[in-house]
Amino acid sequence: MKKAFAVALVLICFATLTFADTIIAPTIGFSHISGRNLKSKEIVPSYNVFDSAKIAWAPMTVGLGIGSIKKSGFLFMWENYISFIGKCNYDVKINTGKIESLLGASSGTVKINDITSSEKMTGGFFYETNLMFGYSFRPIEKIHINLALGLGFGFGKFNFKFKDITALMDSTNIDTKFKNSKLVAIGGVPIELEFQYYFTKSVGLNIGIFDTIGYGAVILFPEVNATYSASGVTKNKKQMALILGTGIMNNFTFKVGPVFKISK
Repeated sequence: MKKAFAVALVLICFATLTFADTIIAPTIGFSHISGRNLKSKEIVPSYNVFDSAKIAWAPMTVGLGIGSIKKSGFLFMWENYISFIGKCNYDVKINTGKIESLLGASSGTVKINDITSSEKMTGGFFYETNLMFGYSFRPIEKIHINLALGLGFGFGKFNFKFKDITALMDSTNIDTKFKNSKLVAIGGVPIELEFQYYFTKSVGLNIGIFDTIGYGAVILFPEVNATYSASGVTKNKKQMALILGTGIMNNFTFKVGPVFKISK
């Protein structure tokens, strides 16, 4: 049903632009996907020991935009982007009372030595699709300046390999079960600005940026390395925990590539 609705929406948009130029724009660039102060939501309470999280990922991005521009300047574009590779960093704010309970530590004895440093990113992807509506300014014949606003949705996952943890929630096959379990999703409003210069009537250069700002969610499995006291005995433990963080996120992308125009 959702796929049928999406196809119908795209067909309707193209139908309204029957007498317009068709635009095809493949691109390559880089993105910065981030979220700050993502509030923790409890999904497995005993292992959810964090109050908030922040995340930043800077992947390479390839994309393809297909759409139309009317002679009046009105434009519609359907854009799809895949992001991959890149460095991912995240940080979490721990709740002292909850980590004491998880470790079975005496009150006030937990010292956090490190969080997440033993994880290694092994890959991942992020896909975003945007429906963009806007206006194309043409100060001279060969130059188009496009300003657009729309609706966007993206999702992806980060792959990590756990080096030190051997069990979590009674599961001993951690590497298989959890290495693909760092998930991210964003739904929001993309704002886009593009500069296009046409060398010929049909072929040009496209340089642009867009920023999708909206509501997002991430699921992370941080590792907590802690020293604490239990029953008078000092212990050290590396304990995997989890967080579902939700809040404002954005995907800022710079892109460049050729643009092809098919005139009616």
